[in-house]
Amino acid sequence: MHWIDYLVLAGYVSILGIIVWKSRPATESSDDYFLAGRNIPWWAAALSFMATALSAATFVGVPQLGYTGNLTYLAANIGAFIAIALVAFLFVPAFYRTRVRTVYEYLGLRFGSPAATAASITFLLGRILASGVRLYIAAAALTFLFAPNAYAHDPTLQCLTAVLLVLTAIVAVSFGGMRCVIWTDVCQAGIFIIAALASIVTIYYLLPEEASISNMVTTLESHDKLTIFDTSFWAPDENTGAGFFAEPFTLLAIICGMTLINMGAYGTDQDLAQRLLTCSDQRAGSRSAIAAVIIAIPVTFLFICVGFMLWLYYQQSPALGGSTPEAIPADSKDIYLFFILNSLPSGLSGLTAAGLLAATVSSLTSELNAMSSTFVTDCFKPWSKSVNTDTHEIRLGRYGVVLSGLCLAGFASYCVYTHSDEDVSIISLALGIMTFAYSGLVGIFLCALLSKRGNSLSAICALLVGFISIWTMKEYYAETFSFTWQMFIAVGLCFLVCFAGTPYKANKDA
Repeated sequence: MHWIDYLVLAGYVSILGIIVWKSRPATESSDDYFLAGRNIPWWAAALSFMATALSAATFVGVPQLGYTGNLTYLAANIGAFIAIALVAFLFVPAFYRTRVRTVYEYLGLRFGSPAATAASITFLLGRILASGVRLYIAAAALTFLFAPNAYAHDPTLQCLTAVLLVLTAIVAVSFGGMRCVIWTDVCQAGIFIIAALASIVTIYYLLPEEASISNMVTTLESHDKLTIFDTSFWAPDENTGAGFFAEPFTLLAIICGMTLINMGAYGTDQDLAQRLLTCSDQRAGSRSAIAAVIIAIPVTFLFICVGFMLWLYYQQSPALGGSTPEAIPADSKDIYLFFILNSLPSGLSGLTAAGLLAATVSSLTSELNAMSSTFVTDCFKPWSKSVNTDTHEIRLGRYGVVLSGLCLAGFASYCVYTHSDEDVSIISLALGIMTFAYSGLVGIFLCALLSKRGNSLSAICALLVGFISIWTMKEYYAETFSFTWQMFIAVGLCFLVCFAGTPYKANKDA
């Protein structure tokens, strides 16, 4: 990369530092630190919600899907819309009615304190897995950009990159708490959107003059890349013989599986659900959640278009009247990074690298804050009488941020040395691993909200069933059931297990 690119990156870091400094909480109450005083504007919460959901996995993985596939991933937003409607009208009113700080506190009111602790531990374990994978993806991508020659044979450098990313996030969260997380997310959302737009415009001008927009659309359509809905019910793959349930983004898989995965992300995952609790009231919280999903659709489409443009540039350029570009990497997940290094002009490469860094840091800060607040509120505070002041809670929260960061860096480093499956897309890897936690959490939340049955024992058993059932399907039936169908099956089992418990004498507000 050119010195101008590093200058652009330095500008990004400076902006980030200014926002962290300016967003410091005016007071040092625990509500300020963990929930930004519950006075964040709904639009800022929505942008932060969107920026956290669209991580480095989106920045690298969605262009990969556009390059190798079509628009069926965009149709997954149908599941997001169904999920966010249920969260806004079912989950959010319950959370605001009980004035909980974490979503797992609600389970404590509904099923008893052991259920809340078990759910929070499930979230923490799942978040270590999922966020560790996302951190691994980001560290590998940034290493590819800044040290391409060392990328293939020096995993230590990727581990070091992961540690540096975590340290940056720890400083930001410890310094400013949730308020800092939200306002840095607002800025960073703009940066990675601008980076994607700059990439699309650059590729368009690199294509031959004969490649008009209509010509490009015709080429994409002729290769079935503009297909949005996969409505087939049983269409075995010609090469593998895999059937309908092995495809993750068919219309039925989206409605059944992606709805539940998004429900898990928006309603049961403290990482995203805490945005809903930073607004002043229930109406603002619901509005922010719905707005975030609406905003995410054009942003997701934008990154798919990056993949389409890369496909036109690398695979179809001769057909459009140009010459074949330089040789491309064998692994499709590196295609966007390869283009950034070799084809973007100086300055734009730095801007795009800043976009990747922004997507990574925005997700990390949110994850660390969510893990810390969950640890303090649901795991430590109920069982310790020593945490009885705001000062104690904030100090413990900062310790929790550091501990969470160490866990994420450790698991990301483990992934660096163990993950080698080039056939799995980044998006499937990032989404699929969180189903270990989401299956049980969604099952017991639905039981809590839709019925009067269940208790701590049945809730804990349901969480265990979620982990075991997902592991079993991934280990023995991975080629039969995609992660979306695995989620659908596991949630059903978890709901039934939780529902089998005798009713708990819950808090009347729950």
